[in-house]
Amino acid sequence: MFKKSYRLNTSLFKEVFNFGNTIKNNYFLIKIKKNGLKHSRFSVVVSKKVAKKAYERNYLKRKAFHALKEIYKQMPVSDYVFILNSQTKDLQYRDLIKKLKEIQF
Repeated sequence: MFKKSYRLNTSLFKEVFNFGNTIKNNYFLIKIKKNGLKHSRFSVVVSKKVAKKAYERNYLKRKAFHALKEIYKQMPVSDYVFILNSQTKDLQYRDLIKKLKEIQF
């Protein structure tokens, strides 16, 4: 998990979600908004449609945060909201990292 300074709080989350640019593929919907900081901030969302149980949603969030932690230095400095869809549930950890690296930011 990222340090608190690398995560989006509620008000920043809403701002990025409502006004950020969108990138979509088969596994993620990503909202991106530039920030004026020296580092990026992240948030991961998993809906109840993707995973019914809370422990499943938390597991997917942890897996996504760990994958982001491996590649975040290669990404431009911005605020990111990653919304996972149901196909992400079936991905292995290494495949998740590959899919994140394939995205053109």
